Amino acid sequence: MVIMSLQINQALAIFNVLPIAPLDGSKILAGLLPAKHEGTIYFLERYGPFILIGLIIFGRATGVPILGSLIWPFVGFFSKIFAGI
Repeated sequence: MVIMSLQINQALAIFNVLPIAPLDGSKILAGLLPAKHEGTIYFLERYGPFILIGLIIFGRATGVPILGSLIWPFVGFFSKIFAGI
């Protein structure tokens, strides 16, 4: 139960730092990009929620978990570091 709780919390943390607009990772990305990329930042802020919903729906409809394939390798890595799993 503790291992499952650890992995779920790690997955949520990694999901939150994805650089898609409604998530916190977009704020980090905006702080790191130079000023000449403001158009890209505005595009992601405007269409980011639709991109995120599209990725979730595409993964559910096709059985190809795009977000899962991005998140779970990091969860496995951090599980080994923090819990020795």
